[in-house]
Order: sequence, then structure tokens, then C-alpha cells
Amino acid sequence: MRTETEEKLLRYIPLHPHDKMKSMASVLGITLFETAVQMKELYRKGIVIRLPEGEGYWAVSPNPVPLKFPETGDILIDIACMLMIEKPSISTEEIADHLYTAQITVARLLRNMKSRGIVVRTGTRRNGKWMVRCD
Repeated sequence: MRTETEEKLLRYIPLHPHDKMKSMASVLGITLFETAVQMKELYRKGIVIRLPEGEGYWAVSPNPVPLKFPETGDILIDIACMLMIEKPSISTEEIADHLYTAQITVARLLRNMKSRGIVVRTGTRRNGKWMVRCD
């Protein structure tokens, strides 16, 4: 059973697939936090996806497949993981843009995630990739 917010988002996404969560929240009259939590749940359940992978736009999946996804209880970490899963080469600048926060905050968040063993960075600074551990 879906919540009222999930239903609103699922009606909104096909009409405005390129919108970021902040725009969705303001148009739908819900908080950015609530939008982020609901989008994370819909993404985790495989109901919404990003096309082309990691860069493009939101879409409602015709065949939802739940994703293996770390549950940390911290919405910023959960959304950062979601972004890294969909685009392993994502930069801290791009993560900051999606989270509507400063790059220094993202750097602190990533240090925390690395120390907890949630993510591992492989490769060089320029050509590296994030690997999210879903144990």
C-alpha cells in the first residue's frame, strides 16, 4: 500500500522527469526531507529509476525490481549511497548538488561513510569509482 506522498510523486514524475527533488517538493507542497525519504523508498523498491543510468531523468519502472541497498538510518547517507549506486563515478560536487548542501559537508559525510565501511573509493581521484557495500 502506497502513501499519499508516494502517489503524488508517482503521478508527478512522468510529467516532469527532469526535476530535482527540491522542485518536486515545492510543486507538490511537501517538505524536501519528506520528498527525499519517499524517493529513496521508491528507488529502493525499484519503482522509480534514473535513465540513462545516473545522469538523466526520473522514470517510473514498468517492472519494479527491489534493489539491494544499505539501510543506515541517516537520510543523507542513504541518498548518497543511492547516487553512488546509480553513478559510481559521481563527484562530490554532484553529490552536494543533489543533497543541496556544501561540498565540505559531503566530504565530511564521505569520510564518515568510509570509516564505517559503507563505501570504498577505487581508482584515481580523477577516474575513480565508488563501491557501495550492501552487506
